[in-house]
Amino acid sequence: PALRAALGQLCPEDREVLLLVAWEHLSPAEIAVSLGIPQGTARWRLHRARNLVQARLDRDSPLRSVAPGTTKETEQWM
Repeated sequence: PALRAALGQLCPEDREVLLLVAWEHLSPAEIAVSLGIPQGTARWRLHRARNLVQARLDRDSPLRSVAPGTTKETEQWM
């Protein structure tokens, strides 16, 4: 559920490149050809999508450590 939520927050372009890597095992170069975009754009979208998904999963992880004296709710405002 957490991964589905994180993927749902990506823009369609970022989600598409991430899913092409995950499901089709395409390289950034193959994604670029498939989508008709420059290789650099494909690499950037993949990099950004991975970072955004990882950040969301880290933020929502029940195992994430929280600084003493704070809660997850108050920490987001720090």
